[in-house]
Amino acid sequence: TLLEYPINQSITMKTEQVNDYCSPEFDENFEQLINQKVIKWLPFVGKGYSDSANKVLLLGLSHYETDINDSDYPLYTRQVVVEQGIIREYTKSFFVGIEKRVIDSGKPEGDKCREIWESVSFLNLFQEPMPSPKHKANMGEMKKNWIKAIEAIKVVKPKNVILCSSSHNYINALKEVLSDNDLGLSVKEIIRYNLIGKSLPAKLIIKTNIPSWDEFNLVKLKHPSRSSEWKEWAHFLGEEHILGEFVAKFRK
Repeated sequence: TLLEYPINQSITMKTEQVNDYCSPEFDENFEQLINQKVIKWLPFVGKGYSDSANKVLLLGLSHYETDINDSDYPLYTRQVVVEQGIIREYTKSFFVGIEKRVIDSGKPEGDKCREIWESVSFLNLFQEPMPSPKHKANMGEMKKNWIKAIEAIKVVKPKNVILCSSSHNYINALKEVLSDNDLGLSVKEIIRYNLIGKSLPAKLIIKTNIPSWDEFNLVKLKHPSRSSEWKEWAHFLGEEHILGEFVAKFRK
């Protein structure tokens, strides 16, 4: 199976080590999506995700050709989250940025950081590596990958999806995708908030016709690798109507 994928010499962690930190609850569905070539990498699902009353999926953009050694390795996304978020072998600005905004601390550290990643699921919107973080996707690329990502999002049925991108074009692309395709989802409401720096926070309330999953929120967060205004974004996430209930347990 994909979970027994032969390890490439460039991969630092063994497959069983990666999966030790992941919930296997959704793996059968994810493997089907990989076999159907809908997604390339198995999403990460923390062991505490399904126990959370406020299920959060963090939606990144992509892995990059400058970082990835084996783009065919289906557990690559999981390895990155485990290494950087949980065992903290090394940590890049994206992960630290998420932790700053959730914990509301300029120097996040300790068990709270690990517990964040154990509580969430994580998926990249783009299922092929981008050339570099500077690559700007066009509308066609965005729409194509939204269609794929939505199928994976349906599997884990989050209450909140946090889109980690500074560009509002991703929201526009999602709106077009949901309007033009029968994916079982529709935009119920769009709420725009006051500017934070030069970024416009927004929340989409999305209705579904999927059993046991009535609706969910999709919130656009300025890409967390950018350190400016992290305090203001932490305050925004702490609002009751955004992620207040979820972040409160990490701010005690």
